[in-house]
Amino acid sequence: MKRIILLFGVLFLSASGVLAQNQQSTHSLFEGMSTRDYNRITVGYNPMKISWQDRADENFKQCPLSSSISFGYLHGSNLVKSLPLFVEYGATLHYSFGSNESKAKHSSVTNYSINKAKMFSVNVPVNISLRLGFKSNKIAILPYAGLNFRCNIAGNITKLRGAIINNGINAMGGSTSSTYRLFDSSDDKSAMGEKALKRFQLGINAGVGFTFGKFYVGAGYTGDVTKIANNPARDYVGSLGTVNISVGLSF
Repeated sequence: MKRIILLFGVLFLSASGVLAQNQQSTHSLFEGMSTRDYNRITVGYNPMKISWQDRADENFKQCPLSSSISFGYLHGSNLVKSLPLFVEYGATLHYSFGSNESKAKHSSVTNYSINKAKMFSVNVPVNISLRLGFKSNKIAILPYAGLNFRCNIAGNITKLRGAIINNGINAMGGSTSSTYRLFDSSDDKSAMGEKALKRFQLGINAGVGFTFGKFYVGAGYTGDVTKIANNPARDYVGSLGTVNISVGLSF
């Protein structure tokens, strides 16, 4: 998947360069399309998955991040006055979360384990985009590709362990709960330690957006080039991939 996205990005950027060098021959193709700078605010829902190199099921239980909600701002700045070619940059705040639950029954006792993870991060995309306008630019298609820089600000995982006796009917049971940091977890060495996550990742963006008047809807994918978890000695190596689904306003 990463190779496909990288190839798409290289081809897209190459095509954009050719267009910029041949402004006269492409002028008629893009005639009437808006080259005005634009701003965009969005909210999004983002399914995500860490692709683990080894021991995928066990590592997912350790760090069950699976979704995020986001709020972002982006500015598009025109690169060539005669072409609808833009560089996009901005910032998006993500709140990521997920949980995993497992149970094991032994006679009249059911042991259960629940891990809940959450993470706050900031994504800074830098993309090249074409804004292909139709119907006097009231409708536009915006394919894009570029780079993404992510900083993971904070995160933790809460581990709940317990037992239910006789299915909870006239029975005794108990539970314990502990919370550990996902980053810089030297204080929690026995629980996370070398299995803490990395704070910074570089990724590749690719996708397409649509505007209808001022309304925007978009879909894309961000795949990490650098790993969010990288400890081969503990079989704890993984890269994060995120599907980006967003709606918002463009002005």
